[in-house]
Amino acid sequence: SLPPPPSKPRTAWFMCLTQPRDAIAREHLAFARAAIVSARLRAPSLAPHVIYITERPHPPRPDAFTGWLAAAGVRTLFHNLSFIRRIPSRRLRRGGAVSHLNVGTYCRIDVPAIVGRLAPELRAQGIDTSAVLYTDTDVMFAGDWDYARTPVRNFAAGTETFSPALNCGVLWLNVSAFGAEVPRLLDYAEAK
Repeated sequence: SLPPPPSKPRTAWFMCLTQPRDAIAREHLAFARAAIVSARLRAPSLAPHVIYITERPHPPRPDAFTGWLAAAGVRTLFHNLSFIRRIPSRRLRRGGAVSHLNVGTYCRIDVPAIVGRLAPELRAQGIDTSAVLYTDTDVMFAGDWDYARTPVRNFAAGTETFSPALNCGVLWLNVSAFGAEVPRLLDYAEAK
């Protein structure tokens, strides 16, 4: 079991996962565990939240992964993408089946709305709701997240260590500014 956080978290951190249907998706559960352990040990200012994408209106049955999350003190949020019907089916499919990794990738767009729903709970915990961290599951923390007091216009994203290209797998989100852009972002994506 994980030790309790040594200090009170002050930054909400979100990751998105889908219910695993194949070996690749199951690997992401292990990645998420490793990310959470590294944050607990090296980035105690983060309050982890796992957004678990579901395809049905009701949450899935508890399983070993969600049990581990609960035991680790990680907030699990069962969620259906708010805009799933706007995504062309060819973008959702891989090999004839729904690509759960693609659905999980799109989840970050719903983070501002999710933070809005959680705002009273987060504020009660002393967590700032104006800016949050989003990461993919394949991250490791070597130190604490010290950007919590850094203003961000809409979002900031990291680069891969092996490439100068933008990687939206690590996002520091201005919740209200990014949330205000989401409708236009979805309209633009649907038009293209």
